[in-house]
Amino acid sequence: MPTRESILTLVRSGLSYPQIGERLGVTPGLAYLIATGLPADGGDAPGWETDKRPGALSTSTQHLSNPKSIVPQRDEQTDAWIRERALADPALRAAWAAHGVAPSALAEDDDDIIDVIGHDHGQARHLQLQLQTLPGASSGGRPDDLRRRAEAFALLRAKLKAHEHAEEEVFWPLVRDRLPKGGDLAQRAEQQEHEAEGLLAQIESADPATPEFDELVRTLTSALRKHVAFEDTVLAELRERVDEAAREEAGRRFKAARSANSASIAATGKAG
Repeated sequence: MPTRESILTLVRSGLSYPQIGERLGVTPGLAYLIATGLPADGGDAPGWETDKRPGALSTSTQHLSNPKSIVPQRDEQTDAWIRERALADPALRAAWAAHGVAPSALAEDDDDIIDVIGHDHGQARHLQLQLQTLPGASSGGRPDDLRRRAEAFALLRAKLKAHEHAEEEVFWPLVRDRLPKGGDLAQRAEQQEHEAEGLLAQIESADPATPEFDELVRTLTSALRKHVAFEDTVLAELRERVDEAAREEAGRRFKAARSANSASIAATGKAG
C-alpha cells in the first residue's frame, strides 16, 4: 500500500492524482485519502482549512472518487459462453424448443381497412424481428437456429403474398379512386412491391445456412421497412378523405381477398 509521503512526493513532482493512482496501482480517490486524510467525495470534510493540508486540492475532488465508466461490449467469446451455458440448462432448452416463430393469432374485431392493414404490418414486423434476432450462418447460428429462420421466412413469404394480393384487389383501387394523385401513389407502391418480390424470390432459392441468405434478409428487412412507412402515409391520408363506412366495407373485402389467397397457398403447400 502506498504511503502518505510517497504520494505527497509525487504530488510535489507535479503529477495529478489520476496519474498517481495509475502509477501506484490504486484509485485516484484512495491516493487522495492516503495523502490528505480526506475522502475525495467531500464527505466528512472539516472545512476551509483543508486547503492548507499538504496535497489537498482547492478545487472539487468529486471526480477522483467516481469509478471509471465502463461500457460493456459484446464479443464472440462472451456470446459463445452464454450460448453454451444456456444449451446446458434443461429448462432453457425446453423453453427454446417450445418457442415458435409464428406471431400470435390476434382477433381482427375492426373492419376498417386502415386497422386491417395495420394488423398485417404488425404480423410482418414480428416475423422480420425473428429473422433479425435468430443467428444466421454468418453469426454462428446452429442448425436449429437456421431451421427457425427458414420457418420465419416461409411464414413471412406467405403472409406478404396474401397481403399484396388483397391490396391489389381492394386497397390500391380504393387509393386510385379516392385520393388525389392516387394513381401515382399506387404506381410507386407497386414498384416497391415488385422489388421486394424479387428479393423474396432470391431468398427463397438461397440456402439458409449461407451468408448470402443473411445478406439478402438484411436487404429485404430494409426494403420492407421503407415500404411499410410509405403505406402508413397513404393510410393516414385515406383516413382523412374516406368516411368510416366506406373504409369498413373495403376492410371486409380486403379480409375476404386475403383469406382466399391464404387458403390457395395452403392448398398448394407452398408460399411462392
